[in-house]
Amino acid sequence: MIYLYGKEFKRGVTVSDATIYDVAPTVLRVCGFPPALDDAMKSRFYRMLLESDEDTCPLVEGVAIRSYSKERHHEAICSVYGRSFSEPPWQSDWDRFEQFDPDGVFVAEESKGKTPVGYVISFRRPGYGYVSVVAVLPEYRRRGIAFTLVRTAIRYLRQLGVRTIMVDAPADSPPAVHLYEKVGFRVVGTYEDEQVRHGA
Repeated sequence: MIYLYGKEFKRGVTVSDATIYDVAPTVLRVCGFPPALDDAMKSRFYRMLLESDEDTCPLVEGVAIRSYSKERHHEAICSVYGRSFSEPPWQSDWDRFEQFDPDGVFVAEESKGKTPVGYVISFRRPGYGYVSVVAVLPEYRRRGIAFTLVRTAIRYLRQLGVRTIMVDAPADSPPAVHLYEKVGFRVVGTYEDEQVRHGA
């Protein structure tokens, strides 16, 4: 199956979420999808650069941010993704991409029951650090969990010596854009599929 922008296409190929924005149009063409489908998949994203960097990870009452454990969190992340974005759960191979760094994954759990309620995935790309996915269950939103998850990922990347950190936010999701701006990111460009148009 092919997963592009949260949509599923059966054609015997799996594209990792981490590289999806770079390869989506090429994969569609190579796999024989018609140009009309390629056009239908176009979505606009903001490329955002971290400019203001405060080394703070505020505590959230009733929630603990923990390092990723494959045994405890792997399948839970699949479920949280689906419930957070109203999409089918992620496939169990979500972590099988070249740049995956298990140490860059952090999970928000209920302090008492230790039930995962959110997560963030971050890793290094050539020349910069990247915050790939942030997800929080709807019933746990507006409590600062996403903010703390992103700040935790940034702190981790900084500890690796990464200077430049980027994230991509859907242009049609004001809450996501607002979250990243609150953390300290600024829009530096837009892209549709593989094309990036740099702005001021």
